Amino acid sequence: MIRSDYTFDKAAHTITFTQPVVLSKIGLINDVTAGIQIFNPGDPTLNGSLTGQVLTLTYNTSALNNADILQVFYSGSGDNALLQSSAITTVSTGAWIDTTGYAELTAQFSGTANFSVLFETSNDQVNIDTQFVLSRDELSLQDVIETNGTYGIKRAGIYTRWNCISITGTENVTIIGRTATGITGADMLSFAMDRSTRTPLQVQLPVDLKQDSSGALFWADSAIYNFYSSSATTPVIIDTTGYQSIVFHQATPGIVTPTIANDLSLPFVSVSGYSTAAPQTLLQATTAASITVWPVIARYIKFTGPATVVNGTIVLRETPFSAMIPTNAAVNVAQVGGTNTVTAGVAGMQAVGGNIATGTAPTANPVYIAGIDTTGKTRPLLTDINGRLYADNALINPDGATAQSSAIRSFQNGASQQVSDLTMSDDQSHIDLLRNILIEMKVMNQQLYELPNLINKGLTALDGPEQFRNDPSISSI
Repeated sequence: MIRSDYTFDKAAHTITFTQPVVLSKIGLINDVTAGIQIFNPGDPTLNGSLTGQVLTLTYNTSALNNADILQVFYSGSGDNALLQSSAITTVSTGAWIDTTGYAELTAQFSGTANFSVLFETSNDQVNIDTQFVLSRDELSLQDVIETNGTYGIKRAGIYTRWNCISITGTENVTIIGRTATGITGADMLSFAMDRSTRTPLQVQLPVDLKQDSSGALFWADSAIYNFYSSSATTPVIIDTTGYQSIVFHQATPGIVTPTIANDLSLPFVSVSGYSTAAPQTLLQATTAASITVWPVIARYIKFTGPATVVNGTIVLRETPFSAMIPTNAAVNVAQVGGTNTVTAGVAGMQAVGGNIATGTAPTANPVYIAGIDTTGKTRPLLTDINGRLYADNALINPDGATAQSSAIRSFQNGASQQVSDLTMSDDQSHIDLLRNILIEMKVMNQQLYELPNLINKGLTALDGPEQFRNDPSISSI
């Protein structure tokens, strides 16, 4: 192969390579621009010595130019030849690698950086295209490398180089040349086969599906996020799409405030949840180690901690948010219809079983039946001993004759409605009603009896229903 990763210094008579080099693999070196040979390992007058990656030539190159094009023959095209070893610390590109004589390159990434690297290929180092790489851990080709591992790069052009588009930290990359193709898509596909029968393909379930112990599918639930906050400037923001409630298990004390928003560019607003220890009380922040439940009513939820260290676990649930008030819990009624419940004698709604006088122990628990009179005041209804409402504000004795005293009448000053006795209609008793029904049934029976005879003879009925009703023999009971 021909090496192009070098720098020529005519005054020092040196050629410095940017990648590892072995002296025994360096062949002829020609100065193409000057048209002369400046290194030949078989000629003592054109020999040289190697120190690290610097080749010092025996030939005096003072008359040449540093910009001359050198043709460096290198016998490094054997399998697993080390072509490049670099430490990447900044956004940059690597030196071009001449891939002549290789079927594939293998790049190994190691380090602790967060990085994104892609590989490029070119035939003239001017027109550049992106190459696909194959990870040993993936079943598909990819164009961007973001994790440590070994990647296969198929030879697509004469030259190949890496291009780091983002990095934080230091990442090491080592590239070797392979004369034979390494890991292929077919090799990776074999990992998807059943190991016992080699068929059929193993199917990976989507991340939003799970299986129970019997193999039945169900939607994934309880996505877990770790919460760790040491200041208010390090909140945890979660996209809650697909979930209905959030359970926050706070392990250490400290005020943690959840807020919500539909867009990260908008201000977050407060949200109310509850503690499982006191489900009847809504809260907008946690204060101690506890388990709290929060509703999903916006796309994003943010948990913001205090200046002290607070940690816990956030679990997203598909079950809906609901206040889990125990059925046997004693719950005090604070309001009825928006009015505070208070002890009798104080303005407000009277509490059931409360005092019937201010500061006095209850001696009775009355249940009032009330109506509204014409003055707008609520008063008890007054009835006689038979349960009938008084006809007016003149109270009548049970015998219906003598009026009560004015002191009693003042208890009810508004007019009331007399209740009628409906055991009889206005004009007849129930016996008369039954008698009329019987007469109508007799009339209908007579007409049905005569109907076939009239039809056969083509006659018209001579007697109408009213004549039957007026007949004393029919109408008598």
